[in-house]
Amino acid sequence: MSKAKSKPPAKNSLRLPPVGYSEKTSARIYAYLASVRPLSGCADIGEGQDFQRGRALIERMAMSARGMSSPTLVLSAPHCADVLRFISQTEPLEPQDWREDPEDAPCHVVGLHFVLETLARSLEKAQS
Repeated sequence: MSKAKSKPPAKNSLRLPPVGYSEKTSARIYAYLASVRPLSGCADIGEGQDFQRGRALIERMAMSARGMSSPTLVLSAPHCADVLRFISQTEPLEPQDWREDPEDAPCHVVGLHFVLETLARSLEKAQS
């Protein structure tokens, strides 16, 4: 019986803390980051400052979340734009089943929803 080869970790997930199944908001946001990669076929995507800034801001969102609560980080409008640029310049690592809820890991789709809700809340506060 041959052992299945395990895939090396995605380049964009190497900086993420290891997690197993978790319902913590931070784990779900990190799972979202680990589930995407820079758009394939586009030169220099993933290298730009706005891309890296957007990713770093999402990591800060994860760090600001406690337990299963929403992130507490409030972003400025320009920072929201950086996060949206990051999202628009990424694609799922495994597109065919990206929306499926994993059994043994935090749900990355819920992580994306937390990111989007944080953006919406930040933009509402920027309007006030």
